[in-house]
Amino acid sequence: KDAGIPFFASSKIGSRINEWHGTRLGDELTHARPTIVLVALGTNDFYATPTAEKLAGEVGDLLERLSQEPVPDCYGAGPDVLWIGPPALPIDGPIEALEHAVQTGYEGACGHADYFPSQSLDLRMGPDGIHPTAAGFASWAGAIWKHLS
Repeated sequence: KDAGIPFFASSKIGSRINEWHGTRLGDELTHARPTIVLVALGTNDFYATPTAEKLAGEVGDLLERLSQEPVPDCYGAGPDVLWIGPPALPIDGPIEALEHAVQTGYEGACGHADYFPSQSLDLRMGPDGIHPTAAGFASWAGAIWKHLS
C-alpha cells in the first residue's frame, strides 16, 4: 500500500490445486489484471497422496490457465507467477515434482514462473505440525517479500 502497488487476494480454506481452474479464478483475474500472481497451494494435495505425475498435471493445468490472462502493457499473455511451496511438513510429499512442474510448466508470453522453496525455511510451527504459528507466518511472509524484492 505504501508503495502504491495494487494488491488483490483470493483464498479458499482447505483448497487443492485442481479447485482453482474454474470460473471464479477467471473472473478474479479479469478483474485484477495482475502482473504477478502468488500461488500458495500444494500442502493439502500432499495429504491426498498424489502421484508425482498427477500433481504435475494439476500444476500444469493451473499454470496453463494463468498463462492465458492478459497482462497490461504486454502484447502476449501471462503474468509472472511465484508458486510458494509448502513449508516442511510431518509427511512426505512429492515436493520435487511440484517444484519441477512449476519451473517447467509455464509458457506465459510475458511472464515466467518461479518456485519458492518454503520447506527450506525454519518456521515456527503450531501444535499440528502443519500450520505455522503467527510468528512463523510472519517469518514466512518476510522471506517471500525478500525473494520478491
